Amino acid sequence: RASLRSSTRVISFFSPKGKSGKTTLISNLAASIAKKTGEPVAILDCDLQFGDMAVFFNLNPQTTLVEAVRDIKFLSPVTLKSYFVDARRNLQVLCGPAKPDLAESVTLDALTQLIHMTRSLYSYVLIDLPSGFSDISATALAKGLSGFSSTTRQPLSAASETRTYSFGMMAATG
Repeated sequence: RASLRSSTRVISFFSPKGKSGKTTLISNLAASIAKKTGEPVAILDCDLQFGDMAVFFNLNPQTTLVEAVRDIKFLSPVTLKSYFVDARRNLQVLCGPAKPDLAESVTLDALTQLIHMTRSLYSYVLIDLPSGFSDISATALAKGLSGFSSTTRQPLSAASETRTYSFGMMAATG
């Protein structure tokens, strides 16, 4: 099993509806963290049907999150890293699938293993979740240390280790 970096920060981003600016926020925040800290930052595009991190960063991934979860039982942290695409210096993205119908192939167990292994590779992991409530969103929020929502100040997960903030609160306190 991969050991976790003790200081890895995992932040999950959620919005109950699309077009809230979530992907723009994640992309800009990840690029800023990578630039300011010089530490490795990862984005997991878990919006499996309509994720567009590849488009946002103008990437052409050879592998996606779908292939990573399919292969997770055979991967080590070193081999998992090859599934990520360089977006900027110190910033890598594991893109969502090109076809929405591939979303059904992602299991919660494999996604949990993927998040765990990714934490062993990066100082910061930002997770772009799908719009609407789903098992994928709940799992990623439970594995994250913090969560951000675009429209609510209410906790999105019952997991005690998850703190959830709205974008408005983040801007006001950040």
